[in-house]
Amino acid sequence: MPDLPTMKECGVDMEMVVWYGVFAPSGTPRKIIDRLAGLVINSLNTPELRNRPALIWGSEPVGSHTR
Repeated sequence: MPDLPTMKECGVDMEMVVWYGVFAPSGTPRKIIDRLAGLVINSLNTPELRNRPALIWGSEPVGSHTR
């Protein structure tokens, strides 16, 4: 849609936040949760995954581990 203005061109300054999560069944041993979290966070820090969202959407992946 080449004639459709962007939000910024319309005078709207906005920021969009997208959140994804990884879940495990209740009762999953802490050791497994920590291992899964570490694998996900490590994969987000690889050049292949770190650069891809920025190229496609202009976003930056961030990994965290909460319980």
